Amino acid sequence: MGRGRVRVDLVAVARRGRTRRRRRLLVATAAALLLVNGIAVRDLLVTNGHTRQLQHDELTVVDRKAARQRRATAETATLQATDAQLDTRTNERDRARTQVSSTAAEVSATRVDLGAVVARLALQVGQMTTLTTCMQGVSSAMNGLAVGDSTRGLGALHAVEGPCRDAATIGAGG
Repeated sequence: MGRGRVRVDLVAVARRGRTRRRRRLLVATAAALLLVNGIAVRDLLVTNGHTRQLQHDELTVVDRKAARQRRATAETATLQATDAQLDTRTNERDRARTQVSSTAAEVSATRVDLGAVVARLALQVGQMTTLTTCMQGVSSAMNGLAVGDSTRGLGALHAVEGPCRDAATIGAGG
């Protein structure tokens, strides 16, 4: 009996040793599982944080892209308006150039006409001077003859003979 009991005690001790090993193994496994789960949860939280940051960054990029698109659209509209104004100003400039050319031609024609008028006026001034000289000579001759001084009268007529001949051709178109 003593031996069986020792044997039983040895079996119990062996069983207890296996149970302790199992417990230690279970505790170590549980600790490892908790550690792995803790690491996985930490990684999941970090990944979640990165995902949120990436989503925020993506929204920021989308907002910036939309703002750039709005600015580009506004700048395109401004460019089109400026282009239309440039076309208008170009047409106005072209019309002004045409008017300047036309006015310059009119000024040239007017200068020619004015030159002809000045020439006619100079001719008329010359004719008036000739007529005045002739008339003054005739008047002086008439005064001389009226007072009985025929020498002075005839001398005055001879003095204006050339201008009076020229005056006679004025009326004849010469």
